Parts: sequence; C-alpha cells; structure tokens
Amino acid sequence: MIKNYFKLAIRNLWKNKLVTGTNLIGLTLGISCSLLLLLYVQYEYAMDDFIPEKENTYFLYGTQTGVNSRKVGLSVEDDYKDLSSNYAGVKEAAIIRNNSSDFYPEDNSTKKLSIDYWYASSNFFEFFGFPLIEGNAAQVLSDPSSIVITESTAIALFGTSNAIGKTVTMAGVLSDKALVVRGIAADVKNSHIKFQAIIPWEMTFPSGLQPAKGYAYSLYTYVKTIAGTSIDDIRSLKNEKLAKEPGFEGDFSYEFFPVTDMYLKSGDIQFMSFASGSASAIQTLLFIAIIILVVACINYINLQTAKGARRSKEVGVRKVMGAHRGQLIRQFLGEAILVTVISAIFSILLIDVGLSSFNQLTGKEFTTATLMNEGLLPVLLGVVLFTSLFSGLYPALVLSSFQPSQALKASARESLKGGRARKTLMFVQFVISLFLIAVTVIAFKQNQFLHQKDLGFNKDQVITFSVSTKNLSRNYRSFKSEIDAYPGVVASSVSTDVLGSGYTNNSGPMMSKTNPDLSAVTTIFGVDFDFLKTYDLKLVNGRDFDPQSSSDSSALIVNEAFIAQLGLDNPMEDEVTLYNPNNRGMKIIGVVKDFHFQKLHQKISPVAFRIANRNLWNLSVNMKAENITETLAFLESKWAEFEPDQAFTYSFINDEFARFYASETRLLKAISFFSMVSIVLTALGLFGMVTFVIERKLKEIGIRKVLGASGTNINFIILKEFLMVLAIAAVISIPLALGAGKEWLSNFAYSTDIGVLPFLVALVISLAIVLFTVGLQAIKAAKANPINALKSE
Repeated sequence: MIKNYFKLAIRNLWKNKLVTGTNLIGLTLGISCSLLLLLYVQYEYAMDDFIPEKENTYFLYGTQTGVNSRKVGLSVEDDYKDLSSNYAGVKEAAIIRNNSSDFYPEDNSTKKLSIDYWYASSNFFEFFGFPLIEGNAAQVLSDPSSIVITESTAIALFGTSNAIGKTVTMAGVLSDKALVVRGIAADVKNSHIKFQAIIPWEMTFPSGLQPAKGYAYSLYTYVKTIAGTSIDDIRSLKNEKLAKEPGFEGDFSYEFFPVTDMYLKSGDIQFMSFASGSASAIQTLLFIAIIILVVACINYINLQTAKGARRSKEVGVRKVMGAHRGQLIRQFLGEAILVTVISAIFSILLIDVGLSSFNQLTGKEFTTATLMNEGLLPVLLGVVLFTSLFSGLYPALVLSSFQPSQALKASARESLKGGRARKTLMFVQFVISLFLIAVTVIAFKQNQFLHQKDLGFNKDQVITFSVSTKNLSRNYRSFKSEIDAYPGVVASSVSTDVLGSGYTNNSGPMMSKTNPDLSAVTTIFGVDFDFLKTYDLKLVNGRDFDPQSSSDSSALIVNEAFIAQLGLDNPMEDEVTLYNPNNRGMKIIGVVKDFHFQKLHQKISPVAFRIANRNLWNLSVNMKAENITETLAFLESKWAEFEPDQAFTYSFINDEFARFYASETRLLKAISFFSMVSIVLTALGLFGMVTFVIERKLKEIGIRKVLGASGTNINFIILKEFLMVLAIAAVISIPLALGAGKEWLSNFAYSTDIGVLPFLVALVISLAIVLFTVGLQAIKAAKANPINALKSE
C-alpha cells in the first residue's frame, strides 16, 4: 500500500510540473531561511550558557534617579571586597576591567601585536567557566606575573598554540612588563565577555605601578549566590549599608542583573564594554522565521486546493472502487510529506551555498559543522514535521471530502470547498506583507537617524590615536606642537579619553559644595586646554580653559545635563566636589551644550571636563576637510620621526560612532532581506490563489466575452476580489505595524518620527505585487478563446 501511495505521489507530482516546481521553490526557500534564522536565534539566546551556576550569577550595576536618571554599569573595588566577604548568601564575587596594549614575544619587539585584554580577579576562569585548552582554571591567574592568552593570540604571537611557559612582554608607558603564559584559552565566541588575553588584577610593573588600581572606581563586578538565596535579599542588604554611608543622598541604589540576560538585554546600562545583541531584533528575526515558514505552507495549501479540481475525478473513481476517506487523506498527506522532504534536502544544499552571505548579514562565523553542533538536524526534523502537517493536512481533508456523484461531473471545479478559508489565508498573507514592509521601513528610518543625527560636536574630520607608547609618552607635547603648526591641522588635543569610545576611565558622584544633597553621577574627561576647540564643542555659558590661568588646573567645564541634574541656578558661583563633600571644591568656569558621546539608546548624562596632568593617553586631531590625505601623510611621517619602532595606526571618530550601531545595521540588513523573502513567498501564494480563482471563473469569463465584455472589464472582475482583501488587510496591519514600530523605537532614547511613509511604502509595494501577479494571469485569461471554456457545455 505504501509503495502504491509513493508511486501515485510521484506520478501526480510529475504530471503537475508547474505546481510541483512552484511548491518546491516556495518550500525550499521557506525551510532554508526559517532554518537559518531559528538556528541564529537559538545561538543568540544561548550566549553565556556555559557559565557554571548561571541561574545564580549576577552583574552589579547602579541606578541613579533624578532629572537624568540612568543605569550605570561601573562599580568600585570596595563593592567587590564588600560582596566577597560580608554577605552569607554570596558564594563568590569576581571583577574585570577591559584594556588594550601592545604585546610582543620576549626578545622580539619587532613583532608587536595590539591585544584586547581584561584585568581580572584570580578566580576568573573558575567563575565564568571559559574553557582552557591548557592550564588549570584555579591556578592560571594566581601569579601576578602570569597571563592567559587565547589560542589564536598564541598563534599570532608565537606561531604555535603550544605557548605554555613562554614569555610575552607587555609594552608599558614607563617600562615594559614580562608575563609568563600559564594558560591557553579557547577563542571566545559565545559570551558577552570577549577577550584575547586575561591578566591578573594584581599585576605590577617593575616601577611599582599596579595599573588595574587605576580602575578602582570604574570596574565591573559579578556575584554568584548560594543556591536558594534570593538576590533581592542581597540587594536590600547592600542598599541598607549604602544608606548608612556618610554623604549618601538617596538618589542612587544598587541592582543586580542576571548574567544570562547580559548579552541581549543590558543595552540601557551605560558604560558597558561588552559584546551585545538586541533582544527586540532577535525577537523580530524569530517572528520572521515563523512567518516565512507559515507563508510557505500557505502557498502549498493554496496551490494544492487551486489545482485540486483537476483531481476530483481521481477522487471519485477511487471512492467508487472502494477507497475510504482515511486512505485518501494518507495519500494526499504523503504527497505533502514527500514534497517537504525533497524541499528539505534542497534546503540543506541552499544553506551550504548561502552560508557565507548569511554570515555577512549577521556578523557571525557559522560553518556547516557549527550548525550541526547547534542542532541543525533536530531543528530541521521539527521544521519538516511542522511544514508537512501544516501544509498537507488541510488540502488532504478538502480533496478527500469530494462525493463521487459530484466529483465525476464536469462541474466539480465549481464545487471545491474552502473558498472562505482560502480568502482568509490570502488575507493573512497580505497582513504579513504589509506589516513586514512597514516595520522594515521604520527600522531603516531609525538607522538613518542614528547615522545622520547631529551629535553636538565635530566627528567628521577628527582622528584619534594612542600616544602612550614608550617614546611618545615622554615627548607628546613636542609632537603635538609640531603637528599644530601644520596648515592642514585645525587643532589637536591630548586627553585621557576620546569621544568615540563611548565611555571614560573615570566617573563618580559629584555634588554641590554648598549643598551636598545635590549630586550627580558624572562622566569625567581628563583633557588638555585644546579639547573643546578640537571637537568643536559649543559653549553656552562661561569660557573655555585658559592655559594662562593657573586656577583653571582645578576648574571644570560641564554640560547642560550636569547643571540640570544638580539643579544649579548659578553654576558659575558654586563649587562642586568629587566622591565626597569634604574633598577640595572645584569651580565651574563654563557650560557646553549637551552632546552625545554614547549610543543614542541612552539619554545624555552629566559630563565634566577637567585639566589632566597625567594619563593623557590619546591624541585627537581635527583636520581640514580639503587636505585630509596630505595631512594624514604628514602625521604618519611625523609619527615615524618620534616613534620609529611602532606603526602609525589611527581611527576616525565617525567610524568609532558607526561601530556603536554596527550590530543594529547588520540586523537591519538581515531583517530587510528575510522580509523580502517573505514578500516573494507571498507573491508565490498570490500566484496560487489567482490560479484557483481563474480556474473557477473560466466559464464565467468565457460567457462574459461572448456577451461582449472587454478585457478591462474581465481584469477588473478578477482584480477586485484581491483588492478588497488587500484594503481590509491594510486596515488591520497598519495599527499592528505602528505598535511594533513604537516598541522598536522604545529601545532608543532618541528616535525618528514614524510618520506615514512606512505605511504608504507598504501599501504601494503590496499593491504593485497584486497588480503584477494577478494582472498577468488576468490578462492571459481575458485573451483566452472562450470556446475552450464553453466547449464542454
């Protein structure tokens, strides 16, 4: 019996080549795209799953209330010490802080490599569970002069991953530091913490400098609680202790964030240096994956039922010969399973061919082997089962329900059931298409807004590079003086931090000296006298730093958000202090217009500039637009003169800001592409539906032509049914798209207006698809000879 069903299925598929081909194309495209998206979504949600006791692991952050309320990811070393020792429910705590420096193998300073690394407490590998290829997780960071590097870093430095016991030298400002490789870690791909190397928190240079201590007020703290302990209890105890500290103002509190949500849901926490995704974008891709699969199934249903009338006689004959409905259902369902399995095989081939393009869209490095490890086969099996049942069950029930007396008549074409259901499926397709197009246009508008918004300072011709090298760290003033004299340079500035990094190495609570109850957690930039001029920051009150004024070395220039947060009515007449109201007061000499140096996901926060006498690690150069090429060549030659042992590397500030939104841009491209796939599948579905409508109206069209109806009249008769459904779908889809668009934009503190453009674009594109898909077949039917439709009468 099964063999007979298989033969019948092959025979029917071969007989209806157009339907079979359309079904295979639609299902292959739908299965392959949905499969890739489902695996991608699964991968993103699985970030940090390897962390031991992940359900009990949390990230410490602070919340600030007031005019510029915000969440602050940085904590202080005292928090780490407090949590490590004074809470019965805390199993252990860990701290990390990111940095980058040049490293080179011992005795080979010409082979320098810039490496992104983290200072970390000695329990880093035990706490987070990062896999080590070589080394003991409990001991690799116990020696302050040790280092753990990833496998790829070991190969880049030493030409081999077998680097245990070898010495790598860290280039310092005043002296270098030799570190012994005690561990080789697997390259990090599935965590919010990305690193090329890990260095012990206690690492000390020969000069006695312990660099990690410079981050004592700006580090990241994690805790792991004992099973059964409520993190809310620890939060309450921590905040109770905070409330008892001298100078506490009540506008700051500690919170704990689940580590499993760090990658996708920590976007509203400021000063974060971690890899991150977007929960809303991932949910959108998951939605699109389901939609693509559902649309592909709807297409199959439409085409099978549209062509079902041709098989009505087969059903009638088989029923007369004794076949019961169950057998027919199994036959038709078997055909659906066969088509789906063939499509699944083609999907695997299509995925293999298109994987590199998918990686470019998503920024991942998936391989076929990686997808197999991520569960390709189980997910594929689930998709095949879902697709087979969803797409095959309804046609099987409809086609097997024909009565022999009706099925054997020529009028069987008019007796097909399910007209309302098919219109409903068509309506669903239109809603989906309108919705996806509108949401994609909204996301595109926001992406354009992110890249085009005025940030409040000049970022277009400003480059930045490090001057914390061995030679330049001592001679950067002479270097700066020479480049300032070059005609192509507008201004230059040395500073601790630059505006393109998104964060600074220093922040803390600042409060009014006269009224300590007024405080604001402030981002502090250590700068020189030319910083505001280099970045073209606009003063709205007061003046710039003056190198001739000795008092300016302890003065501040702040932004408007700082004034608003502290509620200062006369800022030039007040003094503020950092960390403690008893510290030395600093006078405000100027106020700059608010500017964005962080993602537009976040509100502008309080900022203060002060003159820094040390740790001026970065040089920013504002160049004239018409002389950029010549100026860059001059800077490179001047660099070679001052720093001959190291290559000149720089970055444009606008490129650094583009990096903020790189993940959003990639995901927007992915969403746009797969939305287009869904729209193409909808067009295939329309083709199936039009085929059915025209087949059902062949005699009506023939009679109308005989009675003198024009081709235009016939086209309108066929089109109006689809246009009415499209109009109703538009009414339903616009509020849905509007709500989804607002939800998407709520992730940004600053966003574009939605307007009517997204909905007009969606309607125009959908209308064009209808006119093209339906119109072509309607014209073909209108030109057909009516004798062919009426000759059976």
